[in-house]
Amino acid sequence: MAYYDITFRSEVNARVSNVKVELPNDTNEYEKQRAGIRHYERPMKVLYLLHGYSNDNSEWAHMTYVRDFSQRYNIAMVMPYGDLSFYLDGEGTGQKYASYIFEELPEYLNKSIGIPLEREHNYVGGCSMGGFGAIRAAYYYPEKFERAFAMSPAMLTSGLKNMKPDSRTGGADYHYYRETFGDPEKIDTSVNNPEFLLKELKRKGERITPLYMICGGRDFLLEGDRAFVRFLREQEAPVEYHEVSGPHDFTAWRDHFESCIRFLLGDEA
Repeated sequence: MAYYDITFRSEVNARVSNVKVELPNDTNEYEKQRAGIRHYERPMKVLYLLHGYSNDNSEWAHMTYVRDFSQRYNIAMVMPYGDLSFYLDGEGTGQKYASYIFEELPEYLNKSIGIPLEREHNYVGGCSMGGFGAIRAAYYYPEKFERAFAMSPAMLTSGLKNMKPDSRTGGADYHYYRETFGDPEKIDTSVNNPEFLLKELKRKGERITPLYMICGGRDFLLEGDRAFVRFLREQEAPVEYHEVSGPHDFTAWRDHFESCIRFLLGDEA
């Protein structure tokens, strides 16, 4: 195993950026046998792991078995920093997190440490804000990701349309949501809205990325996630959904991380 903590200048964001990578590039024969040699008989996969709101890209390594699963399943775990962006492109300098993470960063990692770019080798997943980011990326970049997962995704877009300048929801005010998602009155037809993106994919007859979702039974986002899953099923989008025990934190998510990985790998798990 190799661990990279990379700081480099993002030209897209015009700022210094950080990404952490667990790379199973030097696993010895004993470790391969212990992990499951079949995962080393195929090309290495890549999983972009997106952190939650008010956290950073050390979250996954601290709270889950990232290194173990990277070795066990021959998956490079890429953990970028997304600030409070919901992994969207904002208007200000230094706010183009979608373009940075899903366009610039893969190219940089491909050139620097050999991360593959082909869709069939790439996945995206996240929790909370990162779960939203993973779903939005899966539908905005269907050519980049084979599969996606989301743990308790913060599917807030449906509640933004009626926000007013003096209102707050989910711990943030109108101005934050307008800066992050764009004009709330136009959210129904915004490329920052996964529901709109899915409808557009269906209208054009394009591929829809399969999605795996979980949410805790005591999670404050539960009803919103249930509503989003109903929408997906009405649209006949490929989704597997499970409600698990626990609140909105890694006590609910940690034990289900491996299930997410096995869904991503499909027949190769």
